[in-house]
Amino acid sequence: MRPRLISSAHVKAIAAAVIASTGLLCLPGTASAGIREARVLIDNGDLDGAYAEALKGQKAGDVEAAGLVAAFNFNRATDPRKSTDEAWADLTRLAESGSAEAAYWQGDFYQRRGDYQTAFRLYTQAVLKKHGWATYARASMYEQGQVDVASEFDRKINAYTDYRSAAELGLGMAWMKLGILGAKGMITNGRPTYVHALAYLTVALEKLTPAEERTTRSDLVAYRNQVAGLLSPLQVRIANEGAAAGRKEGPSALSDKVSTLLEKERDQRLAGNRDNRASQGRDESARKPLCLPDTNPAVDCEGPRVR
Repeated sequence: MRPRLISSAHVKAIAAAVIASTGLLCLPGTASAGIREARVLIDNGDLDGAYAEALKGQKAGDVEAAGLVAAFNFNRATDPRKSTDEAWADLTRLAESGSAEAAYWQGDFYQRRGDYQTAFRLYTQAVLKKHGWATYARASMYEQGQVDVASEFDRKINAYTDYRSAAELGLGMAWMKLGILGAKGMITNGRPTYVHALAYLTVALEKLTPAEERTTRSDLVAYRNQVAGLLSPLQVRIANEGAAAGRKEGPSALSDKVSTLLEKERDQRLAGNRDNRASQGRDESARKPLCLPDTNPAVDCEGPRVR
C-alpha cells in the first residue's frame, strides 16, 4: 500500500489535538540520573549499559526512562519475560501517559512503515516536550516530503526550523543538516549560502557523539572541506567567527553573525570600489597625453616622442 501524505490542514489539527489532549506545552520535569546516563551511553554506542541505566531510572519512577526501557524491550527483545506484543503495549501506554521517549520510538516505528500521519502525531507529542531526536525526525519528514504542506517553500522552511530546534537541543547531526541545507540552497529558496553552511558544518564536527564520530566524521570532514574550497580566505574567516558565535549561543546567533559580517564586508567592498573608480577618474584626468606623431612639440606628453 502506498504511504499516505499528511495534508497541511491535518498538520495543524494534529498539533492542536496533541496539545489539547496531553497538555504538552509544559516543559518536562528534571530527568532522573538513570535516563541522563542512559542517553550518554547510547551516544557512546553502549546499548547494554544504556538499558541497565534506564532500568534504574524506571525503578526511580521516571516515565522517560520507562519509555526507553519499553523501546529496548520492543526493538531488541531485551527482557525475555515480555513478548513483542507486551512490549508494544507498554510503549503505547507510556506514550499516551506523556512519555516523549515512548512517543519518539513509536513515531520511528510508524515512519519506517509509511504511516506518516501517525508518525507525525507521535513526533509532535515528543517535540513539544523538547525531545531532540523527535524534533530531528519530524524535520526529516518535512525534508523528504512526507508531510503535505501549502508550498515547497513551506516544506523547506519547516524542515529548517525543526533542524534548527534540534541543533539548539544539542544534536550534532542537526547542525550537519543545517550545513547541508545551506549548501543546497534549501534555506534561501535555491541560492546556496556556503559561508553559513561552512559555519554550521564546523560546529557539527564538535557536536558529534562518540558513536557518530565513528560512522559520520570522515564524510562530514570531506564535505566541510569541499564547501570551504569554494570560499575565499575572508569568507572562511567569517564562517569561523560565525561558528564561534554558534558554539556560545546556538544556531540563530551563528546565522545572525555570519549575515552581519557578510553585509559589512559587502558594504566595505562597494565603498572601496567607488573610491577606486573615483581615484582612477582623477588619475585619468591628470595623466599626460601620449606622444603621437602629430603631437605639438610644445605639449608635455607621455612616452617617447615619435618622429
